[in-house]
Amino acid sequence: MENNVVRKNENNKSNKKKIAILTIYDLGNYGNRLQNYATVHLLQNMGYSVDNLIVNYSSLKTILEKKIKKKVIFDWNLFQENPNYVSSLPPIEKKRYDSFKEFSYKYIPPQFVRYISRFPVSKAGRYRRYFVGSDQVWNPTIKQAMDWSFLPFVPKRKRISWCASFGIDEITTQRERIAKNLKRLKHISVRESAAAGIVNELTGKNAEVLIDPTLMLSAKDWLEIAEKPEKVDCEKKYILTYFLGGRSDRVNADIEKYRNQGYEIYNLMDETQPDVFVSDPANFIYLISNASLILTDSFHACVFSFIFEKPFLVYSRENGGDKMMSRIDTLLEKMELKRKYVDSGLSNDVFEHDYSKGKKVLCGEQEKVKLFLNKALGVKI
Repeated sequence: MENNVVRKNENNKSNKKKIAILTIYDLGNYGNRLQNYATVHLLQNMGYSVDNLIVNYSSLKTILEKKIKKKVIFDWNLFQENPNYVSSLPPIEKKRYDSFKEFSYKYIPPQFVRYISRFPVSKAGRYRRYFVGSDQVWNPTIKQAMDWSFLPFVPKRKRISWCASFGIDEITTQRERIAKNLKRLKHISVRESAAAGIVNELTGKNAEVLIDPTLMLSAKDWLEIAEKPEKVDCEKKYILTYFLGGRSDRVNADIEKYRNQGYEIYNLMDETQPDVFVSDPANFIYLISNASLILTDSFHACVFSFIFEKPFLVYSRENGGDKMMSRIDTLLEKMELKRKYVDSGLSNDVFEHDYSKGKKVLCGEQEKVKLFLNKALGVKI
């Protein structure tokens, strides 16, 4: 009996230093993997041990259908680990998938857990706090904003929204359910101003707008895991492009202009450049840190260009994706970089990269993050 008490006390002490992170698991998205890495790295530097809990709906199919009679939800998190899915990938996509998976299991290994609303994902006492974020965990247009992403299975004091994102400027569906779930959160932080507006509109609460976790790490921190892509000549002067919404005619014209000026062009999403296409997140960091210029519609490409003080230009996202630009809007406005929009109308030398004003702002924003974390974690300062 006495030994059991001792073990229980030891477990309670160790649990005070354990954090659970719940986020989207995407073996193909640089920003997703790197924000996850940054969060784990940041918390570990604060002295915590961190578990990446990847919520799994699909493994409960039998229980859901036979016992609870609830609708089975397609689970992208788990689907990516399905051997049938992996074997169906074309060779070039399979190689890219493998590189992402290798990175993830090396630096931020996932722990798959099961969840049903009326049963806890684990005993609440196992972790000091549960973090949900910082990806678009609340975006209903991409089948997110699921109940688990509001942490209903643990006590309210343990629920932390960590730089969570809606990814859109307004909520037009599932408003009542999302509002109900948001009201149950103890500590709410988001990563863009539009998200704070949504929280306030739906709940009357004020959410902290914090910088993306990737901005909490220095260029030196990131270079520690950066790796040069195999078979990619990074000694040449090159321009890196990363477009999630596709390349417009204007982008293509600009690319040709730079090509004619003697720059090599490396397109991250272009399968016709296989050695670049299969780059993993560590290669992504290396390619940005060594580029002469980055052309993009990606939030995290902007973030890492800023971190490494590289010239970059931001284009509106094609195919209606401009509605998902709120994160970039917040970043560029906050860091005094609005001139980096190609259509800003502001004076901007394409290759200019003096971000000293923004770096001063960043220091203040990093302090805001530390204050939020200490408060949410119950740390007295």
